[in-house]
Amino acid sequence: MVNNEKTEIVESILQAAKARLVAYGLDKTTMNEIADDIGMSKASLYYYFTNKEDLFRAVIQHEHKHFLEEQNTYLNSGLSAYQLLQNYADERLKFFQDLLNINKLNLHLIHKSKPAFAPLFEVFRQKEILLVHQMLEHGIQNKEFHFFDVRQYAELFIDLIQGLRRNFTLKKDFINISQEDYQMLGRQYHLLVQIFCTGIKCPS
Repeated sequence: MVNNEKTEIVESILQAAKARLVAYGLDKTTMNEIADDIGMSKASLYYYFTNKEDLFRAVIQHEHKHFLEEQNTYLNSGLSAYQLLQNYADERLKFFQDLLNINKLNLHLIHKSKPAFAPLFEVFRQKEILLVHQMLEHGIQNKEFHFFDVRQYAELFIDLIQGLRRNFTLKKDFINISQEDYQMLGRQYHLLVQIFCTGIKCPS
């Protein structure tokens, strides 16, 4: 009962923090404001998170966890491996957009704190590779794809998706990204999935 209550409190804090970060950015968000939003004292908030940066990191981890949980629900949905990969590409684009909304005004924080944030994103990357690994294995079992080194191809797929994102962010200022920009990246994702799956497709 106590653990459930603590989980609910943390969830409330993370949701309030995310709302503040999206609306105002990290620099203009204070622990006092987050505490006020959920009717909690600042001292109580500091019991759960020692500083604003720790809370920001927890928000990112929470978003990572939620994304992976949603994606895992599709694995037993009856979708083909091709559909799973296309769905992943679509949802990954939305997730990328959400993350930029959370930290687009605060990318300097991530760059300055790279040693602290790099492990966080590397753990997420490894979990994404595992997710795509399962999708590719599904395709082999259903005879959509021929046999190949699944781990190597899963890592390649994630690296290619990540490369498209990196190329996208290099060209943008993060503040004025339009919906058309995201749609263009989405089309690139779809083309990547199509080309990737064509290369491993079982011959007719």
